[in-house]
Amino acid sequence: MAGIWDSPTEIDNGWKQFDWFGWIHESESGWVYHPEHGWLHAVGETEESVWFYDTEMGWAWTSKSIFPHYYLPATGDWLSYDGGNRDLRIFYRVATSDQIEIHRKNPVAPTRVADTYGWRHREFTETAEHELIGWTRNVVTTEFETQIIENDLIRVTLLPGWGARILSIFYKPRNMELLSYAKGDKFSDIIYAPGAFYYDDWLLLPGGINPTFPEGEHGKYWGEPWIFQSIEETNTAVTVRMSRTDDIHWAGRPGKFDNGLTGMTVDMDITIYRNRACVEITYTLTNNKTETIPYEFWMAAALAPLPPDQTATSSNLEIVMEQEKIALRDWWNWMKTVETDDSLPSDDVYQFDKLAWLYNWQGSGIAYAWPDTDNGWWGVINHDYNWGVLRTIDDPSDSPGMKIWGEGADYGMFELWSGNSQEFFVDAYLAPLEVKTWKEYFIPTVDLAEITFANQNGAAEAEVIIGSYTGYIDLSVFSTWQPANWRLDVRAIPDQGDPVPLVSGILNFTPAEPTQSGMLPFLMESLPATGTLRVEAILTDLFSGEERMRFDLDF
Repeated sequence: MAGIWDSPTEIDNGWKQFDWFGWIHESESGWVYHPEHGWLHAVGETEESVWFYDTEMGWAWTSKSIFPHYYLPATGDWLSYDGGNRDLRIFYRVATSDQIEIHRKNPVAPTRVADTYGWRHREFTETAEHELIGWTRNVVTTEFETQIIENDLIRVTLLPGWGARILSIFYKPRNMELLSYAKGDKFSDIIYAPGAFYYDDWLLLPGGINPTFPEGEHGKYWGEPWIFQSIEETNTAVTVRMSRTDDIHWAGRPGKFDNGLTGMTVDMDITIYRNRACVEITYTLTNNKTETIPYEFWMAAALAPLPPDQTATSSNLEIVMEQEKIALRDWWNWMKTVETDDSLPSDDVYQFDKLAWLYNWQGSGIAYAWPDTDNGWWGVINHDYNWGVLRTIDDPSDSPGMKIWGEGADYGMFELWSGNSQEFFVDAYLAPLEVKTWKEYFIPTVDLAEITFANQNGAAEAEVIIGSYTGYIDLSVFSTWQPANWRLDVRAIPDQGDPVPLVSGILNFTPAEPTQSGMLPFLMESLPATGTLRVEAILTDLFSGEERMRFDLDF
């Protein structure tokens, strides 16, 4: 018997219309998109009825004679659908008329609003050129205008007026702040170091994430206003921009700040998308001169995933990163006594192990990831909650430098930096009129104790467990797409011959359950008996067919 998918009215762009079930858009995966109900997987359909799997309701049945009533075998309920509300899916039990569920047909569109931030800091006075005149021990509050962009999953607070900061990234489903910044009783202190570390001899930072250019350390514009503008506001994405051109050349700067007046422009575009717990940052560096210019560009991120009523983590905070070694400098010799595995002593390169944990930090110190070519992801995990925040990048060569800064076990956060050069006061260069652009992303993670792989789509903790007869894929995956349905395929890839499938399955992610975990068995006899092999996991979106992750597993 023909199914309802076999006799539709064809509409443009892949849409089809049926005389009783409505409109659908088919995908190659076997799922269809229904404007009222979202993604459905239909089986056993005829011209008069259909069984389908709804990602929120589970299995349901309906027919031409009863539609829009549905039967749910899992609960035995007959449901009546109220389709009159544009934004909600409202169902009622037929037997009692009780409203049993309210489902959004689509995630709420991202939005932007202006707000204010009361920043508590030491009282100070400065010149029009941002030179510090003096300060007191008094703590005062200065009101700054902020911009808030948010969706169902994340809320991002931007502070253009003091260094172009992403002040806060808040992950709503877990009530979780990702960044460290001055809030509540926490205030910002002044650091004054004439002729030493800072371009204008002092520093006063509210926290969060901020760009640094065209010099090392915190550059010239950590406390300067940047130009803010809205670039795009649609029902699927919001993009805003903070911009600054290098026009400051302070006569009193320390000698190591030697890149001069570059005239370069930095544009920092921040985008959030509907249905995703991801902050996308597009950096654009423009050389406005017809000559090559030296510069440094760094992005500093104060990371501390916490409940909103807390301002500092315990010392049970761990740095996680793709690299396994760090380069240490002579200024912080205590660090070399902590990391005892000096694998490349001539280069001061050490295995990154003990210094990954905040509780092993005896004081302030700096380390650089080594080498600087594969920093595709890094971040921190607060093991009190197994909450994390990660920075990822599509092409690590776009911004290969990675610096670690801490101030002791009670510091309550780690400050991690990405940079266009290898370390502070090592220049990168822009050719005449060159425009350099790249993307970085910040994502939360939950219920992951380690990270095997991460990108803008999520993060995974995975390994292969070898047994005598049965092996296991021990896998946990967090998705920034919520809700989402991914297909998992794990295969062994020998050095010769075809890949061997080991396990496959479907992972369903929601805001309530954004991480899926399991021990997935496979037969050891499936593995090639000779030669070397690697084990690869591939995660693909069921509906779009787009690949979300691909990575090798440890075993």
